[in-house]
Amino acid sequence: MTSRRDIKLYKRLRDAGFRPTPQRLAVYECLLDMARQGRHPDVEELYHAVRRNFPTISRATVRRTLDLLAGLGLARRITFPGDAGRYDGDAHPHVHLRCVDCGTVTDIHVPELPDLLEVVAARSGFLLTGHTLVFTGLCPGCRSSRREAHATQAS
Repeated sequence: MTSRRDIKLYKRLRDAGFRPTPQRLAVYECLLDMARQGRHPDVEELYHAVRRNFPTISRATVRRTLDLLAGLGLARRITFPGDAGRYDGDAHPHVHLRCVDCGTVTDIHVPELPDLLEVVAARSGFLLTGHTLVFTGLCPGCRSSRREAHATQAS
């Protein structure tokens, strides 16, 4: 049975002149599953996940497919200083939060973000084709660990 998202991917690929291969579909499905879990995999993580069903798939195929999906607006590439880059299956406008201690990346949907993008476009004259908005700080778990460490040192 073909899902609605499979049909969407087939159409987007064909309209852009690409074949909807089983490998491309598998990479997309895996990326969407990870996005539903709040995960932002890098190429290596996604490669190992897809290999479970496609043992002959190559890292290069996974990388090219991810870049293709990002180019078609079906995924987003997220880059951080010192990081190889991660991918997000949630292509809707949202903000990323990255913990500077553990490296966790968390999504947060901000209803005002589309308004902010309009303001940026209007003030700059740019035709915006994408955005990456990343806030850095300490996640709740790392904040708690630091508080406990400071409390222990103070004792």
